[in-house]
Amino acid sequence: MTNVKSTYHTGPVTSLCVIKGNVVAGIGNSLYLYDLTERQCLLKCAGVTPSGIIHGIRKSDNEDSLLCVFGSKALRVVRTELSPGVTSLDPQGEEYVADDWIWDVCWLQQHGKNDQLAVATAHNVVLRLDQKLRKLGHVACVENCILYCAKFLGSSWEHLVLAAGTVFNQVLLWAPNGQTNSNGQLEVIHKLVGHQGVIFSIEFSVAQRQICTVSDDRSVRVWQFKFPENNEKQCTRVTSPDKAEVTSPGEAKFTSPDEAGVVPLDWWHHCESTELFVLYGHSARVWDVKILTSAIVSVGEDSTCCVWDNQGKITQRFKGHKGKSIWSLAVEDTGKFAVTGGGDCSIRVWHMDGDQLSDQIMSQVLAIPKQQDKDKDFPRIVAMVTWDCVMIMTNEGRLLLHDLIDKTWRTLMSDVTFTSYTVLSLSPYHAHLVALGNISGTLRLLYTKQSDPSSTSMSVEWCQSDVDVHTGKVYSITWISASCLLTSGPDGEMVLWNLELSSNQTKLHKKCCLDLPPSKHRWVSAATVTSDLLVCGDRMGSVHVYTLRTSSVVQSQSPAQTFYRIHGKTCVTHICCHDNYIYTAGRDGIYNQYEVKEEKLALLHSNKIHKGFDWLDRLDFTCKDGDLLVYGFHSNNFVLWSSQNNQRLVQIPCGGGHRAWDSRIHDNTIRYVYIRTGEVVLCETELSTNQVLLKESLHGREMTDILHVRTYDLGGSPVHVLGTCSEDTQVNILSLTYNSHGVMNLNQLASLQGHISSVRTLALCRSGLPWKQSNSDRILLFSGGGRAQLLIWRVTIPKSSGLHGNAESMGDQFSHETLCNYMMDRWNNKNRKPWKGHDLKPNPETRFMDLAAVTAQDVWPSAPPGVHVVMTACSDGYVRFYCFDEGLRALTVLGESAFHDHCVLQVRGIIHRPPDAVSHLVCVSAATDGRVAFWDLNHLVLDFIEKTYFEKHPVNKMPGICSGEGEGYNDIENDSKKICAEELDFSLKNDCHNKHLPEEGCPSVDRSCHEECDDIQDEQDFRSSTHTQHCNKLVKTMVAATFREILDPIFVIPSHQSGVNSLHVFKVADCGYLVGSGGDDNALRLSSITMASNKDILGITTNWSVSEENAHSAQITGLCVIGERQVLTASVDQRVCLWNISSESDPRIQMVWCKFIQVSDVSSISVWDSDNLNILVAGVGVEMLSVDKDCENEASALLKSKKFQ
Repeated sequence: MTNVKSTYHTGPVTSLCVIKGNVVAGIGNSLYLYDLTERQCLLKCAGVTPSGIIHGIRKSDNEDSLLCVFGSKALRVVRTELSPGVTSLDPQGEEYVADDWIWDVCWLQQHGKNDQLAVATAHNVVLRLDQKLRKLGHVACVENCILYCAKFLGSSWEHLVLAAGTVFNQVLLWAPNGQTNSNGQLEVIHKLVGHQGVIFSIEFSVAQRQICTVSDDRSVRVWQFKFPENNEKQCTRVTSPDKAEVTSPGEAKFTSPDEAGVVPLDWWHHCESTELFVLYGHSARVWDVKILTSAIVSVGEDSTCCVWDNQGKITQRFKGHKGKSIWSLAVEDTGKFAVTGGGDCSIRVWHMDGDQLSDQIMSQVLAIPKQQDKDKDFPRIVAMVTWDCVMIMTNEGRLLLHDLIDKTWRTLMSDVTFTSYTVLSLSPYHAHLVALGNISGTLRLLYTKQSDPSSTSMSVEWCQSDVDVHTGKVYSITWISASCLLTSGPDGEMVLWNLELSSNQTKLHKKCCLDLPPSKHRWVSAATVTSDLLVCGDRMGSVHVYTLRTSSVVQSQSPAQTFYRIHGKTCVTHICCHDNYIYTAGRDGIYNQYEVKEEKLALLHSNKIHKGFDWLDRLDFTCKDGDLLVYGFHSNNFVLWSSQNNQRLVQIPCGGGHRAWDSRIHDNTIRYVYIRTGEVVLCETELSTNQVLLKESLHGREMTDILHVRTYDLGGSPVHVLGTCSEDTQVNILSLTYNSHGVMNLNQLASLQGHISSVRTLALCRSGLPWKQSNSDRILLFSGGGRAQLLIWRVTIPKSSGLHGNAESMGDQFSHETLCNYMMDRWNNKNRKPWKGHDLKPNPETRFMDLAAVTAQDVWPSAPPGVHVVMTACSDGYVRFYCFDEGLRALTVLGESAFHDHCVLQVRGIIHRPPDAVSHLVCVSAATDGRVAFWDLNHLVLDFIEKTYFEKHPVNKMPGICSGEGEGYNDIENDSKKICAEELDFSLKNDCHNKHLPEEGCPSVDRSCHEECDDIQDEQDFRSSTHTQHCNKLVKTMVAATFREILDPIFVIPSHQSGVNSLHVFKVADCGYLVGSGGDDNALRLSSITMASNKDILGITTNWSVSEENAHSAQITGLCVIGERQVLTASVDQRVCLWNISSESDPRIQMVWCKFIQVSDVSSISVWDSDNLNILVAGVGVEMLSVDKDCENEASALLKSKKFQ
């Protein structure tokens, strides 16, 4: 058989075990050893249980070097060696396969050794095995029902008890060595009844005499047991694991369970149980639980790890996993930390030291001193001057300072002109500099003369200086730099001031006047300066860019660029600059990243923390590790979120975001001050940074598509760059490489966010615009999916010659930006009114099922640069074709067809270049009607290019289009899913989305370029602003897209009885192609076709067709033709098969080899050639297969420099 081996696999982490400070994880049928100090994988032991996925790891009580690994019906003993400098995982003998599903395994202590095993199976049967896994016997319970979980209580056969969680929501306690009935079945000792759903896990604490159970009913239940310790009848004393004594009345009865770890069997027969706690803290099913000395730890389907104290209260909630389940849980023996493994493929360590178990918040009310004649005074604004000093502005115009150490108050100012209305802004660049504005347009600066930084705010002398900055109310004050501030006044007036601050006086000089575009709430809410650009946000969610180099003191300047309502209709709360990037945050729960290009901002991408976290108020980058801290409000709580760790650091109940607040962080402590019902409240708590990431996450849900981008040779080690998408709405760019211990790891290089629903498909093509950087390339990544959303990204990737550093630093050399965010018939856009559209057909159920993209110059060399053709398969039965202008960032609908009249599942693009004839762009589509259709797109695309780009310049009409020849013609091999340019080698199967579109982009020309606002006056004023300048650039595109052409296919192949889930076209000759398809009917069909053109008219004929009706036992979801006679298929039946076509005269499909894979729900495959044939399979996890081509009989047919669709 061909040498086919699995070189990498990742998937849900289904089992964990802590051994000597290391973590052993079961993923699929393999074991992985992780070092907590190095925080990386040391060793992989593949194929430990070939018959099933590992669901449990049990270590021996006497020998830490022995593990029993089990899953499904199989178990195996593994010997570990974890001495310094030596690490090994050595499976012993062959695996044991039981007749039933295995729920638990227990090492039995016999004569001081663990030489036997007890095995609990799914029908309430216990097997007894020796260390060599030879069966010694079995016993069954009288209750022969199906179990959902089981747990052995004890470690010796004489006193062993099994707690079995039944399908009837009960826990049955019975002893394998107990009393039997007349049929030889063992009687039930005790029952625990109370759960309203099936039971998923059981845990027992000998020391606390408690059993803890978790269930489908979302509850954690704690049962307190009372044993007959003071009974006068004889009891068993366990003095050692292999020795028991009988005691008489009056003697010492029982060495405490804490010491012996065994409860005598007689005690179980006379025990009493009480339901101590019923705990609800999970929002979904609870999977597993562990009992510690002072806490209970549970994990569940809600991706949350809850820590409960002994009183049944939640002390910590650990949220770091993505997706919907934490599948495995392990706790260190002393309870210092817990380890969780999730469905997102990540492993996380949570430290649970005694100091960190309680999330205590210390709070106090700061009662402001009252004046005799002003008893009704109350605080309006609060701010933290320093760590130990709070500043408060009251309604009566008093400015107060409060020292948190001495508990003293000081009045800095009392002025009736600041009564009822005041805006206050502390300078972040000076410890003792405050700016205040009032309703009459006065700006007051308060500052200190003393420059000693060690002086406190309470002891220094404060001075003040007033300047009239506006003729009306001062709406906002924003510090731009240490010597510059921005004030906002009535009617959108903004003034930028230069500040001269000395020990004796302050001077304000007007630098320039700016004009804010009209809106309902026309004032600035946040601003920053970078590269002679002033970037500010207003209260209506728009971001404006001003050029300071051309600013004037006399004449007000309008914005040079505007991102209209990029944060919806809510306020832009924060703008900052970090590492030459601009970041904005708003109350829509989004923070955006921009890049400065040619004195303009380009939106790179948008990010959302999590659902419900919709009020972002501040962004802060830490100096230590560059982590982005997000301050905001979730429901009624103040939240501090770590973007790097994907974890909430602080949550303080405060009532919500509509209040004045401020905070400071010192070391690992945060102080948060806010106003609530007329009181100033100060809270202090620790930052809960107790998470360690051992293994990175992949996706929170099952993957829907995968593609290979490029392979690098980094120091003799291959580095594969991949693109993935998932149901979790994310698109990831990943690298697959070896770590320092020789274990292959998957690392995230970039996460592309913006989809509002699941991402179904991905596609790639090269960038069509000139690029001057010699050490990098640019590619376009297309992603599409739910809500008929299509996103287009431009990704900059290094060339092999430009790659530097190690694999871990590769992420710094990848960058991406969002070019277009398109939603078909977007009626729910925030900036338009749906009922005013004339041609809108809102259909939120429509999805992009598949994408293919081709650069126009690869088909017609004389086509304009940066023009791309996008082919889409849609769930509403349409095949739609688009043209994307990369320079203008405009997506135009070219045509559509409802020929299939069923959900279209697959689409591919072919560049057909016949000898001495016109090149043709051919689209191949397949749908649930079982038909494969071919579309000639030449007429559609060329007419659009002629009308749009060349009708005003007839001299420059495209000579290469008509002749198929031209200077600079690139001989890029025809393949509908891959385009190769220089080093690029990647699939053209993509789907992309971003929530916000930069002003340079146009989502689609089939809707109005000027989006309508809810406020008509805002819309009219905004149309006169600079935003309309961009729309004028797209006039020629608009004219060419006033209609959607209706198309018909040129050829149809009836292939399957039902849906076609996989499709691939391979070029075998100048005009010959091999079309492969796999369907819902489990069949594989191959057709040989010939394409011929006559006077620019393309014709297709079928040479032969052959099918294998039962190629797989489930639908075929991945297919790739890798040669003239060889095809690879992947199916939901978790098999990857290679098929061979016998001959063209009498074609028959024969299986060459078949490989079982560990990935379930297979959705896509990606194949490429390097030293070996590499096959990536995606679904619930990722697996990479490597095929040794030297072992193939037809090695010449295997993909040498071939490109896949």
